[in-house]
Formats: sequence, C-alpha cells, structure tokens
Amino acid sequence: MKRSKPFYIFGVLIMCICMLIAAFVCLTGPLKETRERHEQNLWKAVFESFDWETFPWETFPFEKVEDFPWEELPWEEIPWEEVPEIFPWDKVPLDEMPWEELPETFPWEDYPWDDLPEDFDWNDVPWDKMPEDFDWGELPWDKMPEDFDWGELPWDNVPEDFPWEDVPPDKLPEDFDWNSVPWDDLSEDFDWNSVPWEDMPEDFEWNNVPWEDMPEDFEWNNVPWEELPEDFDWNSVPWDEMPEDFDWNSVPLDKMPEDFDWNNVPWDALPDDFDWNKIPLEDMPDDFDWNSVPWNDLPENFPWEKVPWNDMPDDFDWSSIPWQDLPEDFPWEDIPWGDMPPEFWQTFPWQDIPPWMFLVLPWALIHPEYVPDGILPDWFYPDEWECDHEYITDWQVVSLPDCVHDGEERNLCVKCHKVVIKTTPATGIHDFGSDHICRVCDIRRLVVMSVSQSAEYDGKTLHADEVEIVAEESALIAGHTLVRSNITYTGSNFFGKALNRFEFAGAPVIRDAAGNDVSAMYSVEIEFGILEITAREITITTKDRVKKYDGEPLVGQMDDIETTDLAEGDYIGDVIFGEGLTDVGRRTNEIISFRIFNRAGEDVTSYYIIKTEFGKLRVTR
Repeated sequence: MKRSKPFYIFGVLIMCICMLIAAFVCLTGPLKETRERHEQNLWKAVFESFDWETFPWETFPFEKVEDFPWEELPWEEIPWEEVPEIFPWDKVPLDEMPWEELPETFPWEDYPWDDLPEDFDWNDVPWDKMPEDFDWGELPWDKMPEDFDWGELPWDNVPEDFPWEDVPPDKLPEDFDWNSVPWDDLSEDFDWNSVPWEDMPEDFEWNNVPWEDMPEDFEWNNVPWEELPEDFDWNSVPWDEMPEDFDWNSVPLDKMPEDFDWNNVPWDALPDDFDWNKIPLEDMPDDFDWNSVPWNDLPENFPWEKVPWNDMPDDFDWSSIPWQDLPEDFPWEDIPWGDMPPEFWQTFPWQDIPPWMFLVLPWALIHPEYVPDGILPDWFYPDEWECDHEYITDWQVVSLPDCVHDGEERNLCVKCHKVVIKTTPATGIHDFGSDHICRVCDIRRLVVMSVSQSAEYDGKTLHADEVEIVAEESALIAGHTLVRSNITYTGSNFFGKALNRFEFAGAPVIRDAAGNDVSAMYSVEIEFGILEITAREITITTKDRVKKYDGEPLVGQMDDIETTDLAEGDYIGDVIFGEGLTDVGRRTNEIISFRIFNRAGEDVTSYYIIKTEFGKLRVTR
C-alpha cells in the first residue's frame, strides 16, 4: 500500500526538528562554560583596576545583578561607610566582615544570624552598636559558644522584652550588674535555678526578686539566707510552700524583724533536726496561732521553758500538749492550772502520765470526780482537794471585823470532818474615842474643812480657796502641819448656796516639824463649807419720749432703757414695750417684759432684785 503524500511530509518535518534539538544540546554546554569563564575574567579585570572610592554605591542595582562574582570582590578596599541600605551583607564572607566598621545602615534585623556556622566567633560582633529597636530575641542565644564573652553585651540598654530565659546566668561575668535584671518581668521559661544566688554581690537588691512567684522546682536551699541584708522583706518568701528537703536550719529565724508574720511558717513541716532554739517563742506576737505548733511531734531538745504558758490565748488547745512525754525539767510552775476549763481535766491523759507528775499537779484545783478510779498510786493521796462542805450547825463567830482586822467564823463539815474557817474582810472604819484617836489602831482623826463665804452676784465664779482643820474634831499633834499646796478648789457660779468643794492631788500629806512625812498616823476626813451667791439689786428706767401727732403710734425704743449696776458682761434682752400712743395725750413708757442674760447667753434674770421707773410717752397737737 502506498503512503499518502501528506503523511510523508509530516514525517520528514518531525525528523528535522529532532536533529535540531540534538545539535543545540551538544553545542550549548561548552558555550555556557566558555561564557562564564569569560565573564569571570572580565569581572576580575574590572575589580583589579576599579576605583572603589568612586563606585556609585547609592545607585548601583545590587538586587538586579545576577551571577555577580561576590567572591572576587577586594573586600579590604571597600569604603563600608558608603554602602547603601540595599547592600547584600549576607554575601560578605564572615572572615571579611568589617564588624568594627559597620555603618549605621547595617541591617541588624535582617542579617541571617540563625544561619551562621558553628565556628563563627560571636565575640567579633560590636554589641555596643546595636540599635535601640533591635529584636534581641532574633539571636540564637542557645548556640553561643563556651568562650562567648557575655560581659560585652550592653546590659544597661537591653529592651524590656529581652529573652533572659535564653541567657545562661552562670556564664555572666563577675562584675555583672545583677540589679539590672528585670526580675518581675522575666518570662515563665526563665530558669531561676541557674542564677548563682550564693555569689550575689553585696549591693544586690534582694527585695526586687519576686519570691512569691518562684516555680515549684526552685532550689530554695541555694539562697544564702544567713547573708541577706537587714532590710530584706522576709514576709515576701512563701514559707508555707517550702519543699520537703528545705534546710530550715539555714534560715536565721532568730534574727527576724518585728513585723515578721510567724503564722506563715509551716510548723508541722519542720524537720526533726530543726533547731527550735532559733525561734523567739517568748516574744511571739499577740496574733500568733499557738495551735499551729505540732506539740506532739517536737524534738527532745525543744525549749519548753521559752514558751509563755501564762499568755496563751483563750482558744489554745491544752489537750494538744503531750503531758505524758514532757521532760523532767519542764516548767510545771509556769502552767496556768487555775485557768484550765473543767473539760481539760476530763480529757487529761491520766492513764499515761508518769508517777512523778502526781507530785506537781495542782490537786487543789482538780475535782476528785475528774480523776478515774485506780489512777492514784497507793503511796499518794492528795490532801489538797476541796470538799463540797455540808454543815448542820450555824457558823460560830470567833471575831468581828474592824478597821484593820478581818473577822473570822468557823464551822464543822459533816463530810470531811474538817474545821472550815470563813473570813469577813476588814471594814476600814475606825472607832474613834472622844480624843479622836482610834481605839483599835491608834490612827488619829483629822477633819479638814473648806471655809464658807457669801457674796453678791457679779457674773464671776465665787472662790474661797482656803481650808481649815476643825480642831474640836481632830487630834493633830503639835508641830504637825497639813500640806496645802496639793489642794485644788472648784468654786461656784451657782446662784444660791453650794458646797465649797476641794480635793487633794493624791493622798493628803502631813509633815512634822522636821519635814518628815507622818501621813500614816492620820485618817483624813473632808468636809465642805458653803459658798452662797446672793441677788444683786438694780433699777431699770425708761426715758420720756415726745412727738407731734402724725397718726402713727409713739412706742418705746431700746435706747430708752437705762439700768444701774448690771454685772460685768450681762445685758438686757427680749424686751417687749407696752401699748404705744397714737392720739394726743400721755401714757407710761412701760416695759411689759424682759430678761437679763450673761455673756454666755444664759438667763440670769433671777439673780437680780429689780426695781423699775418708767418715763412718759406724750403726743402733742
């Protein structure tokens, strides 16, 4: 079969195309290599003869140049201060990088810090030239070599978001300023245990550390507690969250400030070897929770004698004390046995106490019904127990009380068969004879009386500052005198009669001729004289008042009133005049009512005997 002509032409065409492609592939390889070698030789020739000082750095299109032979550049001749912002710094070989001459246009943020080789010498970086807005978190801090000089970082200028958690504190220089660390702002990833707490300088601000925010795995034993400054805020430490292996003996609890909150100490978590002598038990604050002390788990060396037993709060649980295990030198005399509630004795561990304790218990305060049967040893029976006495006879009066002696009555108890004595307190009342000397204790009676005085009301307080010894009622020994310099007087401004009161500043004092205090020989009684203020006589008058008839009433006025001899500071007020006069004629310029006031505004009208003399009102034609 013959092939068609079109098909034949198409086959020839395909064969020609394949031959062209094969020829192109064979020729392009050698041509490309030849072209590249030519370009390299050309760039090298250009670089060797080029004047870099006149290179158009600002206008050269670095980003558009392809296959630029960067490795052929004579880096040592480039004027770095003139390179533009678009200069491809990532093309500069690390051994040719001009770290000390970096221009302000250096792209700190865009430089490929994460792609630097492991042998890169980070100490070459001029850290002090970092811009203020540099993102320090971009640096691979975890890749820093061991010989990295951390002291060269500009610690004073690191931003707030500086990644402190990536900095190994143990690599920081000895002169590092630890106070520059923003302790309150560190991230949750910061390794607090990497901080060399034991090597902190003397000027370290310990109070800037957020102790209450420490993570659970924080090594509290690394803190040099004994070396903390005097102004350290001990209350900022979360004592109640300390781990089991915490060394409590390393804390100077004996040097705590007055405001230390002892209630934050987890007493029940203290170890067996804890030195309780460090605790100022005798100086605990009033709000200290004594019930938080693990009394049943205290070590043998616990200083029981330092506990202020007499100052225990009302809610203290006395039953928590291990009475059966107390040491022989326990201060039993310091226990306030008399304040124990009845239920204390009901729950007292009678079965467990050692025999010697029976000798120290306050049996007079323990009711027999609280002691179980069979508890007391055969060799001991407390004869101090008080009986609920019963009597079948009246009390026998042995003696009556007097001024200094108690009275005594006796009776016989039919239960315990003991004679019971009951006392009546001394009366303190002396039995004076006609000579005014006590028949019982020889105390002498001395009656001191203020003088009496009368005076007309003058608006002032009436005083009569003098006392006299009533001789006919006293037994003052010749040569003995009453000291009057310690007497104060009240006086009176009460209209009428009042007592002339006085008092001694302290106890009355009597001295003999030699100046010796003999007050103990006397019983001083006080009596008051009378101060009387009598009424003051005055006359109140009104003036005459005249006018021509005008159809208006003529009435008295305040300036019509005259008076004689008002007391100083007193004045007339609340005045009401009589009916005025309108028609032609005469009428009395009468005052219907008035009152007299003192300077304090008090009504003292009754302090006066008042006469009145009224003028006339006259209306003429």
